[in-house]
Amino acid sequence: MDAKELSQLRRMKRELEKDRQHLEELEWDASAPPSLRQYCRISDEKSPGELAREITDLKTAITEKQLRCIREEKRLWLFISETDDSYWRLMLILRFVYGMPWEAVANEMHCTADAVRKSFCRKFKPP
Repeated sequence: MDAKELSQLRRMKRELEKDRQHLEELEWDASAPPSLRQYCRISDEKSPGELAREITDLKTAITEKQLRCIREEKRLWLFISETDDSYWRLMLILRFVYGMPWEAVANEMHCTADAVRKSFCRKFKPP
């Protein structure tokens, strides 16, 4: 597994969060009374039926992305569990499962962010 594959779960979670925020906006717009339609985030040119379809489609997409995230997380845990060194397991879990920034990972591992990042880059060279 390379750095790009390890980062896949983090990217998927970010994308999922953006979809959830968009869904909230759509639901707010769909439930807004006519007097507030001018303040809607989504164009008021969309009919209630179009908004309802878009909401339904987005909910389906979110469910599919959640399932992909679960599969990716299982794959990541399997890779991590096969890693012999506890230092690397901890680093991989903190960074790629919990999504912590390098600075927070370094604090947990009692070293500098630069040292952790460089160590990771040496072991998992980007393609």
